[in-house]
Amino acid sequence: MVFLDIGSTLLGGPSQGPVQRLRAMLSLGPEHTAAIAQTIFTTPYANADELSERLAAGLRITASTVLEAVKPLWENQLEETYPLPGAQSIVAALEDAKIPCAYLSNIWPPFFVGFTRYFPNAAHHSPCYLSFRIGRTKPDPAFFQHALTDLGVAPGECIMIGDTYQDDIAPAMALGLKSVWVLHRPDKERQDIVRVLNGTVPTPTLTLASIGDLRVDQLRSTGQPRSRRH
Repeated sequence: MVFLDIGSTLLGGPSQGPVQRLRAMLSLGPEHTAAIAQTIFTTPYANADELSERLAAGLRITASTVLEAVKPLWENQLEETYPLPGAQSIVAALEDAKIPCAYLSNIWPPFFVGFTRYFPNAAHHSPCYLSFRIGRTKPDPAFFQHALTDLGVAPGECIMIGDTYQDDIAPAMALGLKSVWVLHRPDKERQDIVRVLNGTVPTPTLTLASIGDLRVDQLRSTGQPRSRRH
């Protein structure tokens, strides 16, 4: 079983995520980061109004003020995602090879619309464990365990592919999964790259510069995921 992250592994977007952008729009300090992230990423909001009401209550800011920031952010996110080079090809190759895949991501509803647009078969026909649906975010081990239990697979049978060492690679390896670290944003991962090189944290099973460098035969030799039988 191959687990894939979505944001910055398969899909690109603005250089700043919604939490940082919203903080800036509302002139909030870094002490609000965790609360905003928890609010945005762990509830299946139907629209910007629902999210604004929840944020306004938590931040003690008027709902109209929050909506002025959230509505354009939500609407922009619907259109500003794009597939990273090679992402659609590797997902198609995995499907053609009959290798079972699931998608594990810290994500909010408008970003998932982009995933559905560019990866419709995966979005509609593969298991998608999304933070806004299950109410947890990576790196919480329970997030990964939820997927493992739901799919009925053992950690040793799975490979986690993601771009973030702290959110994707470290927690997956701690549970016994193999891992593929995709360094689409090496500057963001600089500290963890140094830790890996110095041997102070576990080394991923495989490290790649981009998802476009991934090959099905690498996954077979790395984790030997079984193909589905016809």
